[in-house]
Amino acid sequence: MRRRVDSVAIAMAAALLLTLASVSPAAQQTEWPPVKVDLAIEQQGTVFRAEVWVRNEGNFDTDVMSIRGRVPEGARFVDSWAGPTSGANAGAFDGNDVGWVNIGTKAGERRGPFVFVFDAGALDPASPPFVQAWVSWTGEVPGTAVSRRAEIGIPLTVAALRRGGHVVLIPHAETDRSIAPPEQRVPDASPLDLRNCEVQARLTERGRADARAIGASFRTLGIPVGQVLVDAYCRTFDTARLAFGDAQLSDILLPPEYVPVPGAPVPPGFPQRIEALKQLLATPPPAGTNIVLVTHRPNIRAVGFEVPQREVDAFIFRPDEQQGFTLLARVLLHEWTAFP
Repeated sequence: MRRRVDSVAIAMAAALLLTLASVSPAAQQTEWPPVKVDLAIEQQGTVFRAEVWVRNEGNFDTDVMSIRGRVPEGARFVDSWAGPTSGANAGAFDGNDVGWVNIGTKAGERRGPFVFVFDAGALDPASPPFVQAWVSWTGEVPGTAVSRRAEIGIPLTVAALRRGGHVVLIPHAETDRSIAPPEQRVPDASPLDLRNCEVQARLTERGRADARAIGASFRTLGIPVGQVLVDAYCRTFDTARLAFGDAQLSDILLPPEYVPVPGAPVPPGFPQRIEALKQLLATPPPAGTNIVLVTHRPNIRAVGFEVPQREVDAFIFRPDEQQGFTLLARVLLHEWTAFP
């Protein structure tokens, strides 16, 4: 992608230098480039419609114009056409760009639209591509002009999740404590014996049903789940077990208030656990799988994301090449059935 764009930029720069060296008197008072390229993008799901217009703001006419629009590498070309005031053919796709040829423009004239449509559903939402258009013209003052560079946002799709490569962070489901009035909420015992569920908040029936529902959504949509990590609190472990069937324990996901009973292992401090959690979010999972982390709301807030008190929502991250991570989507429990 970048190599193709760089070659285009070099060619346009060379053309501009040659043009400026031989500008005629007719163009002396004209701001360069005299032809402007306007680009507008409309999005519907993963399908994008790019509309290009050219404006001759010079004081001279142009002859034949070549208009081109770049389709992002890996996107699927859908269609192209030209409007009645474009003076051009319908356009043709050569595997990289869509191209039109028109009859040129008169001074002060605007021609278009030149439209191309593509589907970006197969592209990586964590690496947004861009769209750009440019025009070259002949005539008394030949030249080249380029549009703005329009980056496009790609929504996360089920197809992308099926390919794997994501880290899914999920808070535990609803508990008896979370639905009680604030003055009636009893905190967990401290120090806490994680093996004793009787002194901890427990999942409600709705919470248990929600946990099963999120797991069922993953299975129905065919989203592959590899490793599932959870701390040893009963409410998080039950959420992971009911949703995904099996899970591995990790002290990294323990909440900030945890104090072990005497004789139990002492985990790293909460700030160190949050740094380790961020490292998990930045670690690519094995090929073709997604990692699931089930944790507590204070942990998610400490990473930098607010989360409702009772709703089971999934934060979907994509590790990047700079040892970081990008939040691609937040999906509430009821939204899985309508996921694109």
